[in-house]
Amino acid sequence: MNSAKFAIVYSQKIVTKREKGLQSRTNLPILKHSDLSEFHGDGYLYYLEDCLFFQLVSKNHNGPLSVSFKDLERRAGDSLFRQNLIRALGLSRGRRPQILDATAGLGSDSFLIATAGSEVVLFERNLIVYELLRDGLMRYAALGDKEYQKTRRMQLHKKDFNDMDANHFSPEVVYLDPMFPRSKKNTLSKKPLNYLQTLLAEENDESRMLAMAMEVATKRVVVKRGSNSPSLGVKASDFVFKGNSNRFDVYLT
Repeated sequence: MNSAKFAIVYSQKIVTKREKGLQSRTNLPILKHSDLSEFHGDGYLYYLEDCLFFQLVSKNHNGPLSVSFKDLERRAGDSLFRQNLIRALGLSRGRRPQILDATAGLGSDSFLIATAGSEVVLFERNLIVYELLRDGLMRYAALGDKEYQKTRRMQLHKKDFNDMDANHFSPEVVYLDPMFPRSKKNTLSKKPLNYLQTLLAEENDESRMLAMAMEVATKRVVVKRGSNSPSLGVKASDFVFKGNSNRFDVYLT
């Protein structure tokens, strides 16, 4: 977690059980919504109905951020196995490798992976992002049995990939999606990316991540990059799946 200051805001007369649970997991201070004007922090979490939201103070015009997998179902339709992400990871209708998403973010890619039928372990090191993702998974699982079964294939952990024990877990595929720089043509990114670029601004040793991934994965490492971004490591990828705005560099292990 970086040095930014965050809080939990409640609007009811008393702090509810779920807000107390959120505080126990995050150790963030709790304050009344009426006291928000006196909060000189960077952002805050709050519940509205059944959903957890996060608002960056500096991004009020963008509105709050939350995780909704329901919005991804259309993207996970019949063309799923033709998408570059799924092809790069080596998934097919007859093959479902176990995958470690080492930089889960808001979980969009992992959701597509689970929809395609693979077991996926999600690592997310940022506390705010982890809580939003956890909340999104719980709400999606509550929609019905089909949704619940899908989330069972997604195992979320609050963990930094660089701190993992290479001997503890050996997935077939490791997927890395480090935050590549915004292009000059896209200074006003979509809200989720804009938020993530702010929340995940802390330094990250990307070359170390790739080295760790190459050690851990038994089959391949897949790295998501901007279409014109430099490669993550000095080693050339074995092959590439390239789209209009991004590409997937594949390293065989």
